[in-house]
Amino acid sequence: MIVGALTTTVGATHVSAVDTPPTQTVPLNNQGANGGSDCPDGINDYWHFVTAPNNDSFEFVSITLSLSGDSFTFSGAQIIPNGSQLDNVFVAVPGGYDLDDIEQAGSSAEITPATGDVKFVLSHLCDGSGTTTTTTTTTTTTTTLPPTTTTTTTLPPTTTTTTTTLPPTTTTTTTTTTTLPPTTTTTTTTLPPTTTTTLPCEWNPQLPPGSPDCVPDVSVEAICFDLSVEGEIERYWHRVTNNESETVTVQWTGGEATLAAGESLVFSTDAATVTITFDGKTAATTPSASDEFCQNTVEVTKVIDGPETGPATYTIQISRLVGDSYVQEGDTYQLTGGQTISVPLPSTFNPEGVNYKIEEVDPGDAHANSVTPDSFVLNGHKNETISVTIENTFAAISLEKTVSATSVLPGGELNYGLIAENTGALTLDPVTIYDRLPADVTYVDYSIVGDAGTCAVTEQTKPQLVKCDLDGSIATGEFTPEITLLVQVDSDVTPDDTIVNQAMAIGNYDGALAAESQADIAGVFGEGRFFLEAASTDLSCDPAPGEVCDLSAKIGTTVDEVDSGGPTTTTTVVASNSATTTLVPELPKTGSDSTRTMVLLGMGLMMFGLTLLLGSRRPQNI
Repeated sequence: MIVGALTTTVGATHVSAVDTPPTQTVPLNNQGANGGSDCPDGINDYWHFVTAPNNDSFEFVSITLSLSGDSFTFSGAQIIPNGSQLDNVFVAVPGGYDLDDIEQAGSSAEITPATGDVKFVLSHLCDGSGTTTTTTTTTTTTTTLPPTTTTTTTLPPTTTTTTTTLPPTTTTTTTTTTTLPPTTTTTTTTLPPTTTTTLPCEWNPQLPPGSPDCVPDVSVEAICFDLSVEGEIERYWHRVTNNESETVTVQWTGGEATLAAGESLVFSTDAATVTITFDGKTAATTPSASDEFCQNTVEVTKVIDGPETGPATYTIQISRLVGDSYVQEGDTYQLTGGQTISVPLPSTFNPEGVNYKIEEVDPGDAHANSVTPDSFVLNGHKNETISVTIENTFAAISLEKTVSATSVLPGGELNYGLIAENTGALTLDPVTIYDRLPADVTYVDYSIVGDAGTCAVTEQTKPQLVKCDLDGSIATGEFTPEITLLVQVDSDVTPDDTIVNQAMAIGNYDGALAAESQADIAGVFGEGRFFLEAASTDLSCDPAPGEVCDLSAKIGTTVDEVDSGGPTTTTTVVASNSATTTLVPELPKTGSDSTRTMVLLGMGLMMFGLTLLLGSRRPQNI
């Protein structure tokens, strides 16, 4: 029992006045524990608490215990470290309470740091005697003795007679004296014998408790070792397992852990093998050192999107993060289209893992390449496979859109210019351009330089859809003949209306589509492509096999009021560049008064291009 008094109020919580770092609240893992002898003194009763893992990674800030329904919080000097270990501590039992008054429910600890997986464990009990509590069985034998006999001897009286002869006037007196012997009492008492019985080893009943083999059943194995980028061994990883049906606290050089029944723990040391001890006795030893470095597998697959310009080999490099920079891990790897390779890369059980990035350092003649994912983190040992896909695209198309004027009257006309460029490495044939006109304009006419194609409205309901089929093929680096679409702005345009315009180009690079699939079908862009919902204002690239696609930037138009009394229409580009179109009382002359004639105003064309290099989609084997 504790010497001195710990003044407390039942149900009160004692909190240190010192500012504490960020903590995490961890409930008590277990309620019962065995006795121990490593107490701060031999007088007081103590509970011995630890964190799991017990490797100086965590520190107790405060401990709250429920004792027979009463709550106590201990902090500061009330938490006594075991030597220099702040994750291995003692707490004295308050006066008026016993060791077994602790209750798991309602007991917890504030532990720092606030992150990381940790357990709050009652390791063992100190009963103040400095020794492990021993249960003894006492057998008492009672012996009944015969009654004690007391003998008293009485001697006969001694008589002394004296005769005196006197003259006739003399009186004769006779005196008798009796002397008794002392009385003697003898008592004999016999005490019964005392018998003490000691229990055997709690882990093995066939052994005495003091046997060096009286230890719990735990096992340990070597898993793997960390490998540096230079190929040197850095740390060895082991796994210890509690095979008992109750909680056990074990130690090894440099660490300690409290394991629940059946629980395992992975830990690292500087040595290839390790010895596990229990109360100073050897409990288990690593059978042999591991000859494997900690590793996981990365599978890299090369995907070719579109036909290659010729046989090609592509070079892949994997780099590992060391400090603040990446260092090449091993050799570079050569892949051909459709090939998959498996690469074992060093991993670790350290929670931070090993960071990698992967890149294609030689993409060959590909127009574009992508790596998915291009970085990853490996943890553990042979427990996962990372799949990386490196895709090369050889065909691509880019669409640019222009607007003819910065101002226009309500009911006036606008010209939209469309030019596509073959930005890939393969010839495109044919090329088709679609334009989803704004809902506040009406298609009037078109023209194509050199009459190198035709345009037609494929959806008459506003917003109208215009499709332009271009003649001939477009070689690498070449442009399509410019298409000009003439539209008329509605006369009832009102302030705050928004006008949006966008176009799309599709190029075929391997003739995969039959001629009939190019036919105009309302809402369908060729067989095998995608359906467009009627009256939709958005186009989306979803090329079929053998195609590439690009969307121009959207052109948004907003109608505002002006001081002159007439409304204005401001045209801006959504996403990148911008231009304005303002409604004014009169348009400048362009050399033609016909509303059916193209009007190309002498103002600089505003270019809007958001190039999306989208390769055709093919099945991928990963």
